[in-house]
Amino acid sequence: MLQSLPVSDTIPPPEPAGDVSADVSADVTADANPRAARRLFIVPAIVASVVVLLLAVYFLFGALTRESRSADAYLQDVKTAGGNRRWQAAYELSRLLDSGELEAQQGTAAQAIAVFESARGGSEDPRVRRYLALALGRFGNKAAVPALVDALGDADPETRIYAAFSLGRIGDRRATPGLARALTDEDAGVRKAAAYTLGGLADPASADALREALHDEQIDVTWNAAVALARMGDPSGAEVLRSMADREFVERASQSEDPATRTEVLVTAVKGIVMLEDKAAIGAIEKLAAGDPDLRVRQAAIEALGKLRPAAGTS
Repeated sequence: MLQSLPVSDTIPPPEPAGDVSADVSADVTADANPRAARRLFIVPAIVASVVVLLLAVYFLFGALTRESRSADAYLQDVKTAGGNRRWQAAYELSRLLDSGELEAQQGTAAQAIAVFESARGGSEDPRVRRYLALALGRFGNKAAVPALVDALGDADPETRIYAAFSLGRIGDRRATPGLARALTDEDAGVRKAAAYTLGGLADPASADALREALHDEQIDVTWNAAVALARMGDPSGAEVLRSMADREFVERASQSEDPATRTEVLVTAVKGIVMLEDKAAIGAIEKLAAGDPDLRVRQAAIEALGKLRPAAGTS
């Protein structure tokens, strides 16, 4: 899986999501989209600390899900309940849809879109918008694309991040223009999420914006943009991928202290290089194959050499 910089795969806010009390945009540096496990691109994700916060929320409010309830019932709570119950209901709806414990009835997705649009129209608790954005991605209904694209301009950075990830889940290229614009968002987490999602859509229409993102001041954005381009067969980010295949560089530049995240960067880079058939990177990959301390990295490098120089095999 072509993943990314600080990586952590699991539920972008609950598939990468995060507890609303955390500044997700500051931590989206890694991986983490379960659905991206087989894809060639880096995924900005919410790191382990956020997952811990998610679990805390889950256990704190777990009693809310012990009763058998429908998706419509949760949406009704979002619309009419008071206090914290509204965002808690939105969170539970998103989590239960993700886990498969809750099935939507016909018309529920349309209702969720309407509730989301209503929540964006007032001075709502941003947590309501964040978790509803995630729920829309989990419904997978393409009718939600316009609302989620509009949410890329939400005042709350986490809502913008979650909207980007949900657009990736839905996988409709109508989101490309909005996501391309999000590559210039003032929040680095939003830019990372946009680059990651564009990699999943692999829409050539986003290539120019991704090439610009190769010069982003945040290394995670640059890395995600290079991988996204590689998925399209565009070699514009080849030099960036070569730098990602350099263990010493990654150790210096990575925004994550997690060894697994750095491993993911290296493995992702190697896979991207193979996709581009970039033979100029063979020397860097040979170095990884010969002596990288991580077995996964060595194995990925050995396999890459077999594809980049088939006559020489893996020797």
